[in-house]
Amino acid sequence: IDMEFPAGEGPLVYVTMGSSGNPQVLATLIPLLEQMGARTMVARAGKLLPQNLSSARTHVHDFLPGDRLCKRARLVVCNGGSPTTNQALAHGVPVLGIAGNMDQLLNMRVIDDFGAGILLRADRADKIRLQRCLSSLLGESRHATRASLLAESFDVRAPAQVLSQHLSRF
Repeated sequence: IDMEFPAGEGPLVYVTMGSSGNPQVLATLIPLLEQMGARTMVARAGKLLPQNLSSARTHVHDFLPGDRLCKRARLVVCNGGSPTTNQALAHGVPVLGIAGNMDQLLNMRVIDDFGAGILLRADRADKIRLQRCLSSLLGESRHATRASLLAESFDVRAPAQVLSQHLSRF
C-alpha cells in the first residue's frame, strides 16, 4: 500500500478500531487529536464511520499496513487487542486501548499496569476521558519510555538465531 502521510508538523498517530472496536468513538477522538496538533492515519477496517473524518491532518483508509505505521507513529489507538498492541509495542510505541471485549480488557490491563499505554473501557470513552488519556500519552514521556523497554523484549530475528545466541552463553 502506498501511503501518503498527513502534511505538517505534529506527532503521527495510527488509529484502528479493528473488527470489534466501536467506530462511533472516532467522532470524538479524531477532533481531539486534531486540536492537539496530531497527524492521524485511520484504518476503517471495512466499517462505516460516523461522519467524514478526513481532513488535511487526518487520512482515512479502508486498510493500512499496521507494522509500517507503528514504525513511524508516536501513538497507536486501537481496541486493545493483542495483534495491534503487539505491533505497537514491538516498535516502542505506547498504546491507547479503547477496549470492549474481555480479551482486550485483560491485554490492556497488563500494558496499562506496566505503564506502556492506557486502558480506557469503550463504554467510558467520553470526551473528557479521551482528552485526559491523549494528553498523558502525547504530552508525557513516561509511556513511551515504558513502551521502549518492552520493545527490547521483542526479537524479530529468526527463533533459531535467538536460541543459538542464548545457548552460546553457556
